[in-house]
Amino acid sequence: MKNHILIFPESITEKLKDIQVILDKISQLSTVYNDIITLDFSKSRFIASELSPLIDSIIYYFESHNNEVIVHTQSLKFEVKQALSRNHFLEKHNLELTHSPDNYHTTISYTNFSLNKSSDDWSKYISEYLKREVFENTYWPKENSKIAMSKIKESIVEIVDNIFTHSHSKKVFLCGQYYPHKHKLNFTILDTGDGIPDVVSMVAENRDKSDSEKIDWAMREGTTTINEMSSKTTRGIGLSTIYDELLGYGELTILSSKGYWKLTSGTSIIEPTKILKNLNFGVPGTLIHISFFTEKMSSIDVTHTKRVIDNVFEDIF
Repeated sequence: MKNHILIFPESITEKLKDIQVILDKISQLSTVYNDIITLDFSKSRFIASELSPLIDSIIYYFESHNNEVIVHTQSLKFEVKQALSRNHFLEKHNLELTHSPDNYHTTISYTNFSLNKSSDDWSKYISEYLKREVFENTYWPKENSKIAMSKIKESIVEIVDNIFTHSHSKKVFLCGQYYPHKHKLNFTILDTGDGIPDVVSMVAENRDKSDSEKIDWAMREGTTTINEMSSKTTRGIGLSTIYDELLGYGELTILSSKGYWKLTSGTSIIEPTKILKNLNFGVPGTLIHISFFTEKMSSIDVTHTKRVIDNVFEDIF
């Protein structure tokens, strides 16, 4: 078998320029079947730790082509290897025996789990995961009430429940990272099932739209798709509501099929910005990246936050 090398870029983040470079490199190997794909990180100087699930999506894509995928750990620079070790990514993939200690207490461990069990089982798992990794972390704002914790926990459970019920994915991948100097808590949720554009395409008016436009359509109030075979319903919410909720508090990025959709939070004097980009290539499933501004979380109307975040994700599908 021939060995094909995929060399990752210098920076691996949720930013559009980094995503485009990675997808372009994957597309160059999209016709490779029954061979070996080696993931080479020798040029990578930084990886946003919470984006570890993106590597899973890439592995899943190449393995679906019946390729053997090798993560070349020897090519990892010290900083990148430490990031993937501290969050247990390397250990979970049997690429090292033990993980490096998180002396800075900023890591939210990488995890993945099957959705074949009952919803009560994985809902309990997520609750325990968030309590241990997020709410008991040194950098969780102490002024945030137990109500705020409860609302965020319920929202994450709803995200997983709705996305994975309708995407037909068998697994969910979670990872996060605190950035205390930036006062940010970043979180990534990934599935490898049906993407948002695939679901939205059930509506005839959307079939000629680009994937980013389909994601945007799913985020608008009053949009509905109904699959007569499965009675699956897709609803959207008003972007103005999201703007109001995220203004100054956080950002949301969605990568699904060939669509890239991002909502920046803006500030009290700068309007939020919505970015839509049509990509040349896409991988299966949906990646959702959430960035919370921790220094301002205590002032969020948590009742409103829970309702809005539930709607963002529940109503996408």
